Amino acid sequence: KAMILRGSYQGQQNTTSPVSNKRYVPPMASSSSPPLSLALKAIVVFHVVNAGLWLVGQTLAVWQYDLVASWGFQTPRELLDGAVVETNRAIGMADTIVLNPVYIMAAAGLLKRQFYGAICSWMAFALTMYWTSIGYALDIAYESGGIKNVPLDAFALAVISFDFAFSVWGSWYLCRSNEVLVWWQKDLLSKKND
Repeated sequence: KAMILRGSYQGQQNTTSPVSNKRYVPPMASSSSPPLSLALKAIVVFHVVNAGLWLVGQTLAVWQYDLVASWGFQTPRELLDGAVVETNRAIGMADTIVLNPVYIMAAAGLLKRQFYGAICSWMAFALTMYWTSIGYALDIAYESGGIKNVPLDAFALAVISFDFAFSVWGSWYLCRSNEVLVWWQKDLLSKKND
């Protein structure tokens, strides 16, 4: 399988060394994988950091909203309409069930150089683009509906804008990455030979 994926090694064949009877193995045929590119490392870090922040800011808020708000991850209860607090807690539960596992599977798959890491990354990026859009939309809807809420401040807008932009870039990068193409080919060949 490795020979098919990597080509013919520019004509090199597995031969016996004239000095010893040990079989020659080209350097690319070793079992160790090359290190991840800087871009893929950045994507892994993005997933890990987001999973950690979601665990603290969303998951914990389901049970300890006031504590998480005191840390600055949620808006304090007294500044919000009661329905907004409960909506935030419900969103936190959904994020715990859906988004955190996807972030974790994406990071693990990329670190293992498996194609499912790219698939989970695309899912994580799509969900991230969706929730950042929700953040903007809720801000507009609460204000226009006269619902007691604290508008997003400059820092929150910068964070969700960065998450959105990184997700767009990360999705594009994974589509264009030769590393990911090799993983897909390897996974496809392993399924054909099973």
